[in-house]
Amino acid sequence: MRWGLSPRRDLDIKPLTVFVGRQGTGKSLVSQVLYFFEELPYLANFVRASSRDEIPPQEVVRRILDQLRSSDRSFAAFACPRVTIEWTRSLGYRFGDTRFPGTFRFSAYSVNRVVNPNPALRDFVTTVLGSRASVEFRRAVFFPTERLVISQLRSAIAE
Repeated sequence: MRWGLSPRRDLDIKPLTVFVGRQGTGKSLVSQVLYFFEELPYLANFVRASSRDEIPPQEVVRRILDQLRSSDRSFAAFACPRVTIEWTRSLGYRFGDTRFPGTFRFSAYSVNRVVNPNPALRDFVTTVLGSRASVEFRRAVFFPTERLVISQLRSAIAE
C-alpha cells in the first residue's frame, strides 16, 4: 500500500499485520483503509442495499470511507490538504467472472472533502454494483485493540 503523504510511505502488508505506535499516529486510519480495499465488494453492496437511489461509483467510495471513520467525520477531512492512497494487491481482484488489475488508488482533499477514485477503482465499483454475483466471504478484520483493552479495564475497575 502506498500512502501518498509527503514523504511517501510504502507498507508491506502480510497476512497478519499489527500496527503499534503512539496515539494519534494513524494506526486505525491505515487499518480502516486496508479494510476498505480488501472488503470493497462487500462494502459496496452494503451501501447499495442501504440506499433507495442509484449511486455513482465515486459517491459509493466516499460513503464507504466516511462510514469507516464515524457517522459525523468525513474521511477526506484527514487529508493534509491532499492525500493519495494506492493499494496494490499481488493477486489482483476477481469479481464474478471479471478480473481486475491489482492497483486501485484514490485521492482525498480536505478543503472540499472530496474523494476521487482512479478509473480502475471506479470500474471495479461499477462492476460490483451492476452485478448480482454473490460476494465472497469476508477476509479482512480490523480490531482496535486499545479500545478493547480499555473497555475491559473499565469494566474490571467498575467491578
